[in-house]
Amino acid sequence: MTSFRNGSVAAAALWLTVGLTGVALGGEEKEEGDFLRYPLGETGNFVLSPIVGPMYTPEMEFGVALGGLLTFSTEPDNPNMPRSSLSTFFIYSTNSSMTISSFLDSFWLDDNLRVNVEFWFKDMPDNYWGVGYDNGLDVDDGPLTTEYDRTWYQLTPVATFRTVGDLFLGAVFDLNHTSSDDEAPGMIDDPTFQEFGDDNTNVGAGIVLSYDTRDVTVNAWRGIYLNFMTTHYLEALGSDNDYDVIEAEYRQYLPLWREGTTLAWNISTRYTTGEVPWGEMSQVGSPFDLRGYTWGRFRDKTMMYGLLEYRHQFQNSVGELGRHGMVAWVGMGFIGEDYDDFNGNDLPNGGVGYRFELQERMNLRADLGIGRDDAGFYLSINEAF
Repeated sequence: MTSFRNGSVAAAALWLTVGLTGVALGGEEKEEGDFLRYPLGETGNFVLSPIVGPMYTPEMEFGVALGGLLTFSTEPDNPNMPRSSLSTFFIYSTNSSMTISSFLDSFWLDDNLRVNVEFWFKDMPDNYWGVGYDNGLDVDDGPLTTEYDRTWYQLTPVATFRTVGDLFLGAVFDLNHTSSDDEAPGMIDDPTFQEFGDDNTNVGAGIVLSYDTRDVTVNAWRGIYLNFMTTHYLEALGSDNDYDVIEAEYRQYLPLWREGTTLAWNISTRYTTGEVPWGEMSQVGSPFDLRGYTWGRFRDKTMMYGLLEYRHQFQNSVGELGRHGMVAWVGMGFIGEDYDDFNGNDLPNGGVGYRFELQERMNLRADLGIGRDDAGFYLSINEAF
């Protein structure tokens, strides 16, 4: 899920989903309901929704983004099998920023095995405000304080097996790397940066325990999702640093007066101990949590946030669910060295968004989020949670 954002004001972006790609993928004119849905192969099991368009943020300047959504069933003859999805984006901009992101959500063995993979790569100008709530709030960004060039990648596969009912147990592996160059004097003088340096590779593995009754995992209308995950980064695995990450999440989805109107909420936390490098501390402001805060501005060893979101899919002229929708949300987050430090470290959040259904129950989303003296504009595929 790709985010395009400005660190201090809402980014302006123009996004074009190009129906002309149908010419390249088959040339036939599409019905309205088939717009941006292109079956591949003889069976049509694979369905592609390509997306391409220009974008602009003051942070990345002008650029072009291209990618799309590919869905498929690992058991085409099983009508009860959830469809797997792979979304990928590539962005390049005039200030030489480059971002690649890819997300796989796949279902196997009659949905008794689930394999999810998350991949990120970023090579771009960035900012580092230091560690802690006060630094994120008070340090001004600029060439003397926060600016640097960042190269970062992360690969995180997760595999879980159904045990009893809707309870899943599995394993997670994580490889991440952060390096920096041309650091501002303020960053060079930062004690956490001095401790860990400008190049860190971290390798970790752990366990995952989840309970999942959602009807559709990427865009639930009903159900509960509970997830607990621990990841342990060890020098014995090839990691530069020894540290532990514990993550817990609770989501619930409640249908309202008709199908397509949903009240969703999410409470999540991330707690770290040990030698946590500056690039891998708990953060808020990603496309999946407090949309509206600059990703990386607020970081510390511990974070927690809660979100309440209303989702509405509009009906068309004949009373059926159409392909357009909207959302609105409010939330609150906290960061600190430990949970005892949350008092006064509040990060309020809210926003609105537009949805376009690329494929059944899989949306292109555009969100405008607002935080404390911060805002962001996001474009991605599937819901934030």
